[in-house]
Amino acid sequence: MKIDGLPHRFLFPIVGLTIPFEWSVGGVTLYPPGQASRLIESVRATEGKVGRTEPIDELIDKAFGAPLDKSTVVEVTALDEVVAYEHAADVLGVLRLFAAHRHPMVNTEQQTFGLPSEVVPWRVDYLDLDTGPGLGFFRGGPAPFWTFLDEDLAAFDDHEGFQWLANAYARTGHDGDVLPDRMMLGTRLLSTAILDFDSSDRKLLTIATALEVMLGEPQWHNKGLGIARRASFLSCSMPGQTMCGRDRPSCHYLSLDPNPKRPPALNDLLAWADEGPGGQCSSYLAIRDLYRHRNNAVHDGRSGLSMSEVRSEAWKLMNWLVPPLLTWCSEHDGDDLSALDQEIEQVVLKRPPTWDVPQSSTQRAVWGDSSSE
Repeated sequence: MKIDGLPHRFLFPIVGLTIPFEWSVGGVTLYPPGQASRLIESVRATEGKVGRTEPIDELIDKAFGAPLDKSTVVEVTALDEVVAYEHAADVLGVLRLFAAHRHPMVNTEQQTFGLPSEVVPWRVDYLDLDTGPGLGFFRGGPAPFWTFLDEDLAAFDDHEGFQWLANAYARTGHDGDVLPDRMMLGTRLLSTAILDFDSSDRKLLTIATALEVMLGEPQWHNKGLGIARRASFLSCSMPGQTMCGRDRPSCHYLSLDPNPKRPPALNDLLAWADEGPGGQCSSYLAIRDLYRHRNNAVHDGRSGLSMSEVRSEAWKLMNWLVPPLLTWCSEHDGDDLSALDQEIEQVVLKRPPTWDVPQSSTQRAVWGDSSSE
């Protein structure tokens, strides 16, 4: 709703989140529980009111101030409440990705936080007519309960990639600088995937779309393999911190560019990887396999993956790919993703592979529709 054409400050509750102190991040301000009433009184003091002088003030205190005091709240300045709500959702999406990165051993999909419309636990009661009849129920959705400690906030402030993403909101929509738009939209999609508890195929498709937004190119014929090449460059051996082409010679998963035309050697490499443990790059093949399942879902109506399997793939992306991708963006501010391809080419030239691609013993075709793989 347009009010007067001027920016207004809007306050929204955050379900399930506790923070230790006031926190400004991504153009919004988060306040810990117990601060809503103080904010309300500060507005009244600015307007020259002393306490509750009008009936509306008493209504606000009882119906809004007291309930909001129980929650962490977010203050957003915007022209209307819808834009403010969307901005708050974007910032919380960034923090949701950070929580997954910061605490990789915690199920941050189930144990999460968000705006009231985002995190809604549900329960359905039913009657089983063939057991008496009998009563029953089942439940689903998230378990909104998360705490950021002082050290978590400090770690966020020190992470250049997440800082860049949090500040990207203010830079979206500018012609000629699409990287902030792409990363912010990709974050929205990943955040949506995190909060999807009901459909493994829908969750998978949302993740695959997020990857395409963040790492794909429209002119690619082998889109999945192009994304896999970029992703493996950023995340290969992340747990051990020995990066392919930097700490050791590069491999053919980097040297063989699948676009604009997939080279025969790449077909041999992928077929060889499918036949056994030799020649496998887990970072590369994880993306390729995700696109296999994505194509199954799109063309067959089902991916064949369970919810736990999709969550396992999402965990790898949140922990091994997203943080280095965001760090790369912060270091290449103003560039587009073609700079990433140039960096890969330079690494391959400087430290080329030291082994040859063997021909597949079966010479069978590698899976896939090349337009999607």
